[in-house]
Formats: sequence, structure tokens, C-alpha cells
Amino acid sequence: MRDGFWIEPGVPLPDLRQGTTRPLLVGVVAISAGRAFLQRRLGDHPAFPGALDVITGFPHPGESMVGAIARLVAEETGWQIRRVVSCAGFTTWRTPAGELVETEYAVEVAGALRQPKSDLPVRDYFTWAGCDELDVFAGLGDRGAYLRSVADRALRDVANAPDRPIPFPGDPLHNSYR
Repeated sequence: MRDGFWIEPGVPLPDLRQGTTRPLLVGVVAISAGRAFLQRRLGDHPAFPGALDVITGFPHPGESMVGAIARLVAEETGWQIRRVVSCAGFTTWRTPAGELVETEYAVEVAGALRQPKSDLPVRDYFTWAGCDELDVFAGLGDRGAYLRSVADRALRDVANAPDRPIPFPGDPLHNSYR
């Protein structure tokens, strides 16, 4: 256990504290109760505007990968991480500004999962999807195909991960809220 949550053995977490040679986008597939959190970005969002996406953002200068993952989850949803399970995807995108490297992590989360909260306006819609509901990415081109495969791998990785003691109490997605 590290930083208040589990990090499964073998999860590649590059040291970002010295910076990177190319812009790095960190993606987080937040999972609870066998379902992945998906959100539609606002039309003016700087990364993939108006597109269905996972939690994404850029690491701050000097921030570790673990720190970036935890910060992004907290900033975009208000949730806590229970554990980082795997690296569920890695790709390079060509953008008008140059190459963008993207790495996705499968992360189990806890908190008010039916009511994600963000201090920043990042989404206008969200949903939770299981492996059999990932056709929501159909029609989104290469990025949609990539995210479908990432979400599918993340869901499977979490389902196959060993049980771990819960580091803190939280409401799983399938429980009602008090």
C-alpha cells in the first residue's frame, strides 16, 4: 500500500519528476462494481472536446505518475482511489501541436459514485458501462476504438485482480446513498 491505496505489483509508473520529452496525457479508467466510468467532455475542453472519454489530464511539473492519477480522479470526480490495478493502454496521437503520448490506468474508486463532482467544468454527461456496454464508443473513430479496448482491458484486469483489504470505507456503485 502506498499513498493510502494499493498499487498492484508490476504496474509501470514512470518517474515524471524530471519531466518528459513529449507531452504526456494520463488517462484513468475508474472502475467500481464491474463498471467503468465514462464522461462526455465539454465542447470547449482542451483535450478531445465533445468526445466520450475516461478521466484524463496532464501531469503537473514535478508530479509523480501516482500523484497525477490521484489528483485527476479527485479533481474530476471527487472520488478516492482504492487501488491502481494495471496499465490498461498506451498510445501516441498525432495532434496539430505534435505528438501526444497517452497512458491509461485501471483504477478502482470509492466515494459518491452516482454524483461525481468537479471544481472544474469537465463534462456534460456521464455513465457507467460494463464490458457488454462498450459499444458507446462506436462511431468515434480511432480514439473510440482505442478507448473501447482500454475500457475492456481495464474491466477485465480489475475483475481478475486479487482481492485486497479495502484501505478505507466507501460506497460501492451498487449501494444506495444515505
